[in-house]
Amino acid sequence: MWSVPSIKAVLKKGYRQISLQDQEKIRDYLQQSQCSTGGFTDRNGREDIYYTFFGTIIADSLSIRYDYSSVAKYIGHYSVDQETSLADMISYAALLYKHTGNKKRALSILSKIDTVTTKKKIVEPVYADIMMTLACLQCRLYFRAAHILKSQAEQMFCETAAMTPLVAARVTMISIYLKKAGLFKKKESAVTELKRHAESCVDVLINRVSDVGGFKASAKVIVPDLLSTAVSLYALKCYDYDLRAIAPSMLDFITSVYCDGSFAPSEYEAGDVEYLFYGLLALGSL
Repeated sequence: MWSVPSIKAVLKKGYRQISLQDQEKIRDYLQQSQCSTGGFTDRNGREDIYYTFFGTIIADSLSIRYDYSSVAKYIGHYSVDQETSLADMISYAALLYKHTGNKKRALSILSKIDTVTTKKKIVEPVYADIMMTLACLQCRLYFRAAHILKSQAEQMFCETAAMTPLVAARVTMISIYLKKAGLFKKKESAVTELKRHAESCVDVLINRVSDVGGFKASAKVIVPDLLSTAVSLYALKCYDYDLRAIAPSMLDFITSVYCDGSFAPSEYEAGDVEYLFYGLLALGSL
């Protein structure tokens, strides 16, 4: 009971809940999203390291065939600089770790990103945190996640004001740390404080459930979105929260944003590889 649900297992579970016809559409969509030069494309058809991160996770988790060697070449030719976004840097580091065997370089990059996001407090904190969480889970760097949590704990954090993905990342990180360190059922003061913080974050997430299903990105937002829904459901699953009461409305929302082989952020938008990942993660977390 006290285990961390792997991304791979959750994606596979989500995939199995989809009809065979739509499973085939997803396979076709994903395979067609890979460029001949190795990377996966964004919704505008451009090769992108961020989308390659999500595309390879999906393909590896679902045993969907793709050109693995060309991905390694694409990563080998990719370069980062001061203009590279945090999300792209995290994607690059995770791909380095999984696809090239250059774990030392990957861990060095992740360590620097940790310093940048927690001490300099520059842009993209919401997406950097959720991407770092996903990268740590994908590479099974559970104690790197614990180190990040320790760094985050030193910051001021108001759960009720924070964006939903950031709150979900915090719940996931705490659950990983407590479970992997064998502390989930312990009652030491430091552990109790972490649990109290997680409980507060869980309450915030539950209050972000939309009347029409799905989770809202913040307390001020009316319309739910798939990213907030997926990371919240996964966080609650990691926390062992009983999802049965909200599962029907969640399923309705997730189904409403499925679009012919992929998923979209919300209704009336186009799908892409990133949101295919979030759609499967949401389904598999129920």
